[in-house]
Amino acid sequence: GDYFTSVSVGPLFGRMLAAQFAEIWEKLDRPNEFTIVEQGAHDGQFAHDALAALQTEAAECFAAVRYRIVEPFALLRQRQEETLRAFAARVEWVEELEPFSGIFFANELLDALPVHLVIAEGGTWRERFVEISGEELAFTNRALTNEPLRDRLEKIPPPADPYETEISLAALAWVETLASNLRRGVAL
Repeated sequence: GDYFTSVSVGPLFGRMLAAQFAEIWEKLDRPNEFTIVEQGAHDGQFAHDALAALQTEAAECFAAVRYRIVEPFALLRQRQEETLRAFAARVEWVEELEPFSGIFFANELLDALPVHLVIAEGGTWRERFVEISGEELAFTNRALTNEPLRDRLEKIPPPADPYETEISLAALAWVETLASNLRRGVAL
């Protein structure tokens, strides 16, 4: 709950993506039931802008749209409900991703997921941590103890020393969840 995406950079962003949503709806042979799923919707302003644009600029697509927001936080859901009051009949909320056909949309969601910082040292991968050194914080490199991280890194040969990168196991798990729930459509 301490990271918020910038999904509302003005109504033009919602209008531009609404045009993309309508194009995808066309490419999917204009289904009668078309779900747009948004995760990381903040206060719902992007959803409002996109739905308003679909309503005025792509009425047939709008008639088929069901807008689903994945929102586990009650406070954000309340703000979204207020922002989206005009589209209440088209919007629904869920706490986790459910099977759907249509479009999945998220802005900066993967950036908000935690990462492991790893470094190649002496031909092996090690994980970087922050520790207290006296009265300061300092990086320290340690042997891998996280089993899923170790399994993932075994698939990647260590590059030439020194090399530092991030691995997001949470993002990999999230992609698997999205893939298992998206029946037909696209992810943006």
